[in-house]
Amino acid sequence: MAKRKTSRQTRKSRRKTNWSLGKIFSIGLITLAIVLGIYYTAQYYEAQSANKAQTASIDVQKYFDVTLPVNRQEQLIEYTGFFVSFNKQYHIPNYTVYELTAKEVEGNESRAKSFDRDEKVEGCPYPSDYTRSGYDRGHMTPAADMKWDYDAMHHSFLMTNICPQVHSLNSGGWKRLEEKIRDWAVRDSALVVVT
Repeated sequence: MAKRKTSRQTRKSRRKTNWSLGKIFSIGLITLAIVLGIYYTAQYYEAQSANKAQTASIDVQKYFDVTLPVNRQEQLIEYTGFFVSFNKQYHIPNYTVYELTAKEVEGNESRAKSFDRDEKVEGCPYPSDYTRSGYDRGHMTPAADMKWDYDAMHHSFLMTNICPQVHSLNSGGWKRLEEKIRDWAVRDSALVVVT
């Protein structure tokens, strides 16, 4: 004849079973939450990338808060693919900012053929201001980083995106740095670049 379990042993056995089922259920929920989190994060970034390709704009304040020196003039301009903080007193950008993704690096838009003045921006220089000055028209947001879109490419040739650079810098160290940034964007999937 089999021995009957005491009620104490039965309760202990049930608690052990319930705890095991509870633990399995919790682990299952956590795993589901992680999988859904990864899925929706991937969907979000894919949608962001698609939106960026369509609207080609980013919210500067979302990424950082820039504090300029006291009395530094600024006009914040949004172009396709990048922002410029332009200084009408000095006729150059205080800074530019843009996001560069690995996919954008692979763009194949042809390089624009000429620089243009942005008529809507007070203090914007003329391309001829650099003629025979001894300085190159140096891109702050590189044209090669904007080859993913026609408008982005042509906006990068607006004089609001240009600073005077000696030729040896523009075609030397500056060019190598721009190439390195594209390498990093491919390696890391995306970068926010402030110049």
